[in-house]
Amino acid sequence: AGAGTIALLSRNDSKDTTPPEPGTLNFNNFLDSGGATTDQITQDKNFNLKLEGQESGSRVTYLVSTDEGKTWQETTVAQKDLVDGVYQYKAVVTDVAGNTSETAIQKVVVDTTAPQVGELTLSDLSDTGVSATDQITQDKTFDLKISGQEVNSQITYWISKDEGKTWQETTVAQKDLADGVYQYKAVVTDVAGNISETSVQKVVVDTTAPQAGELTLAALTDTGISATDQITQDKAFDLKISGQEVNSQITYWISKDEGKSWQETTVAQKDLVDGVYQYKAVVT
Repeated sequence: AGAGTIALLSRNDSKDTTPPEPGTLNFNNFLDSGGATTDQITQDKNFNLKLEGQESGSRVTYLVSTDEGKTWQETTVAQKDLVDGVYQYKAVVTDVAGNTSETAIQKVVVDTTAPQVGELTLSDLSDTGVSATDQITQDKTFDLKISGQEVNSQITYWISKDEGKTWQETTVAQKDLADGVYQYKAVVTDVAGNISETSVQKVVVDTTAPQAGELTLAALTDTGISATDQITQDKAFDLKISGQEVNSQITYWISKDEGKSWQETTVAQKDLVDGVYQYKAVVT
């Protein structure tokens, strides 16, 4: 430069204020258990946080909230032995200039608790026979019904015909069952895949007439010429049945009009007037 010439130097300071590309936060080695495989309600307590697509050279910090986003704490990539609860995750991406961006929040519900199972009952079952509560019945058609189970759970019904040794899935409607012993249970599966089983309900379907046995007249003196014709002067004797089905109920009946009409009677027959009497026992 010549004498008296002044050279001016220019300086360009460009400032970076643009937030970085945050990328997408996902879960690695995460098992989304339960009926839905995309709701992130799970039994899985161990998985990793994974960020993809963020600005190159940026710094990543991971944050977790266990109070629906009210407060956040820094966390690690590896999530281990999580207790049941609701977890929200996000990643904060910081570029070399100090600008930050946050990813969209990912929510996980960890649920390893067995669901409320409810109660299995037999709807429209007519409990016939001596007892109205023993579920020994002639009814071959009824429905399975569960109530009180966890909301939004999945129900499957199961049947066993071999006293619980093996089970097969069945339907709500039980129709035209053959005589036999049936056991039923319901399996309740919650949205995370946890399961509970109801108590077993047992039904005995029995449409076969019972062994009737033999009715005889005990302590009857068969007077007269024949000792076997049951024409007698004896006005007092007992009705007796033997050989009937075990645990059956017996009622005795009498007819005084050659079987046209019948009335229930007692074992002991006393002070009978002259006449013709017919007796029978009904075995239930």
